[in-house]
Amino acid sequence: MTRADTIEREAARWVAQKDAGPLTEEQQRALDAWCAADSRHLGALVRLEAVNARLERLQALQGISAVKVPVRRWLPYATAASLLLALGLVWQGGFLSGEPTQARTLATRLGEQYRAQLVDGSTVELNTATRATVEVRAREREVKLTSGEALFEVAKDPDRPFIVRTALGDVRAVGTMFSVRVDNGLDVTVSEGVVSIERDGKEVARVSAGESFEMNPSGDARQRERDADEIQRAFAWREGKVSFAGETLAEAAATFNRYNAIKIQVEGAKAREMRFGGYYRTTDPEGFAQALKETLPVDVKREDETLIVHARD
Repeated sequence: MTRADTIEREAARWVAQKDAGPLTEEQQRALDAWCAADSRHLGALVRLEAVNARLERLQALQGISAVKVPVRRWLPYATAASLLLALGLVWQGGFLSGEPTQARTLATRLGEQYRAQLVDGSTVELNTATRATVEVRAREREVKLTSGEALFEVAKDPDRPFIVRTALGDVRAVGTMFSVRVDNGLDVTVSEGVVSIERDGKEVARVSAGESFEMNPSGDARQRERDADEIQRAFAWREGKVSFAGETLAEAAATFNRYNAIKIQVEGAKAREMRFGGYYRTTDPEGFAQALKETLPVDVKREDETLIVHARD
């Protein structure tokens, strides 16, 4: 069982307790401590509570036939997607049959990762500070990625292409595994299969397994090969880590700043151009700064919520 599955199960137990009646003061303190222990805990709790509320809204507002199963029976199910099925949702000609449906929004906060399974069998993994809206239709599967980064494992369905839409262009696939990042441009990395990059309805690139495609906001693009090790490092965030292999301190700082409220600021050209490597936890900027002091000729000082790195004199 993955850590994400464990969190979902723990969140389901808390929702079951809340559904059974008001929490005692001791239970509330325990719940507050659980939510504070990991940024993913509160997100999972909110998502599972939203499932129940969503069913009630669907039944009241859209005439959808829904049978609500007691929340304590959620426990055998690991993900929010499977919870929708466990709750006995029956959507006449709707979500389960692949017809047009309400969009499902997935989102993560700073430093959080989340994995969701879609009704077609595909999976979506969201990285830090990511927001996406998913719709599964009879002839198309669509994800609108408005911020952040997501990894897609697409179930094969030649009659229903899987399209990730972004501000700079669309990424079209049938059955493949690839990531899309939309911060400061468009960055696509493919580990299995082939995807098509499209702008204004026209294909501008075809990216195969072991390749990446990058486009800046001005539309300048490049495509390059990436070996298995590079792709593994690019997907290290799925395990809560970042990996560097010769990046500059300026690049590493920008990467860490995507995950944390505590920011890393590298001062001076000498320090910014220093290079290094290694695996680090995404949510441990202080540990990363300490590793820099131990391996490079730099010093680190903290000012409020900023870690300032500069070369030693």
